[in-house]
Amino acid sequence: MRTHYYIALSSVSEGLMPMPEPGAKIETGVDKLVKLVAAEKKVSIEDAAKELGVPISLVQEWADFLEQEGLLDTEYSLSKSYLLEKRLSRDDVVQKSKEYDTKKDAFIRKVDIALGRLESETATFEALR
Repeated sequence: MRTHYYIALSSVSEGLMPMPEPGAKIETGVDKLVKLVAAEKKVSIEDAAKELGVPISLVQEWADFLEQEGLLDTEYSLSKSYLLEKRLSRDDVVQKSKEYDTKKDAFIRKVDIALGRLESETATFEALR
């Protein structure tokens, strides 16, 4: 059985981790941000970055993307920016969930292909030794 590995992008310093089983859900940093905002209802970008252990600039990128996708709102004050939970209709939630599951599945397939090629190239290099 082939063991897959992936790099946790939000915590590269942790190194390689075993790849989840097919069909398993992968929780990304963006997923964690959405959960945090849903739990807190309103959180500053700085506090979110601290809570998630990522740079403020990365949380801002995620927030910009999530706002464009209609998943959260941003409120600006003189000194801070806040992320706010955005209430979606049940139909919107179902649609967004399907869209993201499809994108995530496509990404996982691409990673599997890349890992397969990497393993093949590694085997070729080992054979040349």
